[in-house]
Amino acid sequence: DFSGADLRGANLAGARLESNDLRGARYDRQTTWPEGFDPAAAGAVLDETPLPAQERHVRPEDPK
Repeated sequence: DFSGADLRGANLAGARLESNDLRGARYDRQTTWPEGFDPAAAGAVLDETPLPAQERHVRPEDPK
């Protein structure tokens, strides 16, 4: 159950979210979702508010 969770910057690419409740969960453009997953259709809300510096997630470069 991810309802109301702050998922901004999270990497959920390998997550199985089909049966999870995402109503009211916040995400941003840095949040990575499983291929083909529509967070808005699952009830999540796009939040453009910048994360405080201590909460920013740093991702290594994708291998080429």
